[in-house]
Amino acid sequence: MAISSPLLEDIDLSGARGVLVNITAGFDLRLDEFETVGNTIRAFASDNATVVIGTSLDPDMNDELRVTVVATGIGMDKRPEITLVTNKQVQQPVMDSLSAARYGAADAGAKNGR
Repeated sequence: MAISSPLLEDIDLSGARGVLVNITAGFDLRLDEFETVGNTIRAFASDNATVVIGTSLDPDMNDELRVTVVATGIGMDKRPEITLVTNKQVQQPVMDSLSAARYGAADAGAKNGR
């Protein structure tokens, strides 16, 4: 099954980033027909596209359906996916040599019973 229209001959729908779909059909619309439309739309849209599909029932339509598609992001340059990685390092206080000397003297006093 192909998506085609004389109005869309020179337009590439692949890679669309947002797609709104309306299926208009009679009361005889079957679930497998609904799924076929949805799968066809998802096949041409970008993998991370937002696809919303809805239906309208028209009692005058029998054994037919009409699909209306509104797509955004067509023809946009493909940008590489960016993953943010943060390196969190635990910072430990740095003792200066004077503090270390005082700490050593206090430690020596504790050992001598002070």
